[in-house]
Amino acid sequence: MLLKDLLNKLLSSPHITTFPSIEEIGYFESFILSIMFISILWLMCISISLTLVGSADGFRITMGRKLDTEKLKEMAKAESIRKSFRSTTDYINELKNDLSPPFRLELQDLDGLPGAIHSPDVTHFLFLMHGHRGQSKDLAYMHTVMQRIAATKKKRMSRAGSPSRRGRLSKTDPNPVKHDMVVHNAVSNEHKTDDGIQNGGDRLVEEMRQVIEDEMEKRHPNSKDVFDITISILGNSLGGLYGRYAIAKLVERHCVRDGKGANSCWILDGRYRLHLNVFCTTATPHLGVSKHTFLPIPRTAEIAAATIMKDTGKDLFRMNDLIHTMATCPTFLRPLANFRKRIAYANAFNTDFPVPTATAAFLSENSTYPHYFEDESLNIQPEATPSLNMEQGATAKSPKRRRSFKKGNSPDRARKKLFVASLYTRTLENKQEDTSDSMQPDGADKHKDEFHHMSECLDQLGWKKVFIDIRSELPSVELPKGFIKKKRKEPSKEPSKDESPRCIHSLKRQRKSLSSKDLASAVAQANDNRVSWPLGHNMIVAFSRSRMSTLMNRGGRPVVDAVAKELVEDIFTWDSQKSTKQ
Repeated sequence: MLLKDLLNKLLSSPHITTFPSIEEIGYFESFILSIMFISILWLMCISISLTLVGSADGFRITMGRKLDTEKLKEMAKAESIRKSFRSTTDYINELKNDLSPPFRLELQDLDGLPGAIHSPDVTHFLFLMHGHRGQSKDLAYMHTVMQRIAATKKKRMSRAGSPSRRGRLSKTDPNPVKHDMVVHNAVSNEHKTDDGIQNGGDRLVEEMRQVIEDEMEKRHPNSKDVFDITISILGNSLGGLYGRYAIAKLVERHCVRDGKGANSCWILDGRYRLHLNVFCTTATPHLGVSKHTFLPIPRTAEIAAATIMKDTGKDLFRMNDLIHTMATCPTFLRPLANFRKRIAYANAFNTDFPVPTATAAFLSENSTYPHYFEDESLNIQPEATPSLNMEQGATAKSPKRRRSFKKGNSPDRARKKLFVASLYTRTLENKQEDTSDSMQPDGADKHKDEFHHMSECLDQLGWKKVFIDIRSELPSVELPKGFIKKKRKEPSKEPSKDESPRCIHSLKRQRKSLSSKDLASAVAQANDNRVSWPLGHNMIVAFSRSRMSTLMNRGGRPVVDAVAKELVEDIFTWDSQKSTKQ
């Protein structure tokens, strides 16, 4: 009856005048119209279901038929695979982009950061130097991080030194110094590292002078005034020896003293007032590699290796006196002593095949020179001063705000994981001038005493030594416990040589300082059951010559991030008034 009433109302509408009433049509005709009306509704439902669902399954769902659950599961699985594939593809693309400059860094937003500052009061130059048979792009990641952090630092300092809304400067610093910084990755020794330290250092001197001249011309065009500049050096592996040689020859050949006494300084090329700021090395063989190979080899094998490595090999394996002269002669020690800070990073626990810990941190088994434990914060460094008072040798802490080394890890946790210990040697007054040959020995023990002599001459300049434990990022193999214990106890029964990696921390709680030989024993070998591949030499600088090498050495990025941040902070803390007293 309900359908009949509906048809009556529809057909009796005043707008429909051509159709007769329901009584005139009859029941059979009414039934036909009902079927047509239901068919129209049915077709509309089918159209809507096909539109919304987009498949024949929608029709079966709409009609209440049995669902094909297996097919739906296959469809869901296929969609999940497609999403997983898209996610993996996105990750691979992101990783590929992160394996070549510009690298994806978890730093602050760098939009609008200043470039070269016009007419700065002081321009800081930081020169990065690659190692043996290296290229400038080996340090591409470190170069990028240095530039980013330096740009951020310049932006903060420019904001701090700019007038406020009321037109006043900060009360704490009414006359702020305008700092600028240039980070240059040296290229003069690319494909030329086989002709010896001397030739490589000479090329580096000319490159440094050219870079300084070009960059200063951008900042002070057509000016004849004398401007303040600082030079800092970060040398990786052989690059550290290049840097030590180059800075000595730069001062000797192209600088003159201006003034007398404590207020004197160097004038470079008659145009720039030169100040030596920070000297830093990473895995540099300061004592050479003779008697400092990963596995002991006879002298004949060293001579053969030196011959293959040409002139540079002869220098490193000490077939001449260059390494010894650079470590004991005033010509090389005085410029090095004039740096405001000196820092040496070394891989600990047998993780560096080309440059073991002893030569990277110039530790001698016969030296008792004291090494003092530094504060837990890696930002606190001893100032290089003639005084023996430790309190006068410390600088102020850097800002507490630090970025995370890895996603999900705090900076303190990452630092404790990779940084084993930080120690420093105190600067002794005028000790770098003592180059007497009283310690020169005769006979078979010559090398042994020469290492002692070189080690102490360098330690007396005042260094910060940081030891890195990169084993967590290296492939390793677990060996039987008995095998390792027997192997390490046979040569010596001294307990100091069987110390575990944690022993350096227990020694810190027990002592205020360690001798050079005790420190060498504490960080030379780890008394655990795992043997790591000695690939830390490249990883400590996040070696990034190619995408493959960048991927293999990504584990060293937390170290590079920490080194870069600390080094840039140190460079910008340079004070012109304090520097004239050095």
